[in-house]
Amino acid sequence: MLLKKLTDALQFATICDEAFILPREASKVLQILFPRLSAMKIKKGYLPLFKGIDLTRRRLPHLEASTGVKGPVVCLSAAIHGDEVTGIAVIQSIFKKLKNHPLQRGSVLAFPILNPTGFEAISRRELYAEADLNRQFGGDANGSTAERHASLILSKILSAKPDYVIDLHTDSMNSIAYTVIDFSRQLKNKQVLRDSIIMATALGFRWAIDTDQTAGFPLEKCLTGQLVSQGIPAVTVEL
Repeated sequence: MLLKKLTDALQFATICDEAFILPREASKVLQILFPRLSAMKIKKGYLPLFKGIDLTRRRLPHLEASTGVKGPVVCLSAAIHGDEVTGIAVIQSIFKKLKNHPLQRGSVLAFPILNPTGFEAISRRELYAEADLNRQFGGDANGSTAERHASLILSKILSAKPDYVIDLHTDSMNSIAYTVIDFSRQLKNKQVLRDSIIMATALGFRWAIDTDQTAGFPLEKCLTGQLVSQGIPAVTVEL
């Protein structure tokens, strides 16, 4: 049910823009009549991160489904806390579904494992600085390992010029799925907050607005809070 909601929620762009996903049969017809509309391609790649003391390399995996046709750009991310793995499976399933139900406009960019060292150790924190990676945004791009890691993530996402960003997390087994919208004190454009609320509503989960006071830290230090403060609608989904 959660996966269905998330995959269906990619269609929230129909509320905010003109992107849509067609059923398989309709997509086949369009491939014959309008080949340009069905030329979605999926690419896989890695961004270099660091080289360990044992000379092993750490990389950020990323996926992209692109049509080459102007439309909304949606960015998905997961496992910024290495022990929160639900979002990894969700992203994999979304891209598997896109193979049979291709996008007709726009693109989807995904980072299934933002914290590879934490993922390997089943740890919330990244292992080089033993820091919470989701509290390092907006720091020194030449600072600690964690700050440089966060800076690389942010620069890659910003370079894609996304219209919407969804960061997937994992809550406890006893929790319901819900969406969090960061109301950063650095927010300058209230329309970004409105667009984030529209996105949260379209996702179909219960949602709440977080502030610096309720979060207990400056929200611009987390990924979605930093994106919102830079004018990009973004939400955190706890599964």
